[in-house]
Amino acid sequence: MSFREVVHTVWSLAGEGVALPLLVLTLTSAGVAWVVRRRGAGDRHGGLTFAALASVGLILSVALFRGGGLAFAPQALLHWSTSGWQRISYDPFSSTEVLLNVALFVPAGLFWTLLTGRALRVLAAMAGLSFLVECLQGVTGLGANDVADLFANSAGGALGVLAGSLLLRLRRPTDAAPRFSRRQTVLAAGSAAGLVVAVVAGTYFGAQLRQASLEQELHDRFAGTSLETYSAWEADDVLYDEVFDAVSVLADGTRYLDDDVRVRYPASFFGLPRCVFVDWTPGDVAVHRGSGKECSTFMG
Repeated sequence: MSFREVVHTVWSLAGEGVALPLLVLTLTSAGVAWVVRRRGAGDRHGGLTFAALASVGLILSVALFRGGGLAFAPQALLHWSTSGWQRISYDPFSSTEVLLNVALFVPAGLFWTLLTGRALRVLAAMAGLSFLVECLQGVTGLGANDVADLFANSAGGALGVLAGSLLLRLRRPTDAAPRFSRRQTVLAAGSAAGLVVAVVAGTYFGAQLRQASLEQELHDRFAGTSLETYSAWEADDVLYDEVFDAVSVLADGTRYLDDDVRVRYPASFFGLPRCVFVDWTPGDVAVHRGSGKECSTFMG
């Protein structure tokens, strides 16, 4: 995703009904911050109060007023979409929608952590706010209550909380730093190592399962075809429907040789490059998995 795409996405929000509610909520946040300061909480707390409230106003403005019309549907709470999950797992860093959902919650996690100094409570609050926003989107018809968005929003809030905790740690005097026992240190290190192992193993096995599922789907779809079949589809100008958009994943690469045509179908999982190839030869077709460089390099 290029910087130009990021700028375009942010700029387009102004034309999608976000500007007015954002202005109203920002002014409201400023008013509350002014009251806090007048009551003697101090300039620092007044500024942090404004930033914390304004960050929540930003979330509500983008999530609930970004185009669309009201269409109350309470039953949506019973039917959560998972369509965005595939978008995240294939390539989370190329989707502006995913990155927007993450970025929206980072300021809130940061400023509320700095304001309250309660990292765990803010972390729980960010997850709760994300869940509330998704429910409101589904019930009001202003968006879809998607599990992937819930995950992305919570991840953004967690990043903000982490940044805020680090800043508080840096500002704290050295002699005031909490002391941990050897047992607590070992448990923390072991938990961190276990989490890393679980993430790596989950990513690997998730990629294997996705690849196996796609391989079976392609095998069932193209069983009994051959290079002659592919040539006939090409002559009839139906390759897109019969080959590239024939399964749940859109093909993204093709290579032509003298007696072989290879088409690549992506099956990446959280940045781990995986794919499945379909090779048409005279009188036969073969489906096999690929990984690494052969999947990440485009075949013209």
